[in-house]
Amino acid sequence: MAAGPGGPMIDESLWVAISFGVFVALVWKKAGSAISAALDKRTEDIRKNLDEAKALREEAQVELQKYQRLQREASDQAAEIISNAEKAAFQIEENAKVSAEASIKRRKDQAESKIKALEAEAMAEIRNRAAELATVAAASIISDNMDKAASNKLLKADIASIKSIN
Repeated sequence: MAAGPGGPMIDESLWVAISFGVFVALVWKKAGSAISAALDKRTEDIRKNLDEAKALREEAQVELQKYQRLQREASDQAAEIISNAEKAAFQIEENAKVSAEASIKRRKDQAESKIKALEAEAMAEIRNRAAELATVAAASIISDNMDKAASNKLLKADIASIKSIN
């Protein structure tokens, strides 16, 4: 197209460019609101997800603190249980020592009593045996040294002493 009597002529490519610009502006106006709405919705979804994630994070933090507190309490209880067990073991050991010492002393005393009783029994047996031996020896000496007249005299003295008893 050439320039006409009233002024410059607009070239076709300019009309295509203007049409394309108008088309893009119209599409942008219609599609822009839809795109903007979709982006706003996506933004809102992301915000909701972030808020939910933040709430979950805070909840997880609370749970973590709760479990850490529970773990500390469990550790304290375990330490207390161990301490009590050590004290109980020490007390049992001390009681066992005292009991063992008392048992040993009691058995020692019993053994000493048995030894003394056996010594006394042995001494009594030795005395009895010595008396028997002395009696047998005296009887043997008397029978060897005594004649018939001395024997009769001794017999008469014993009979007289028996009569005086009645």
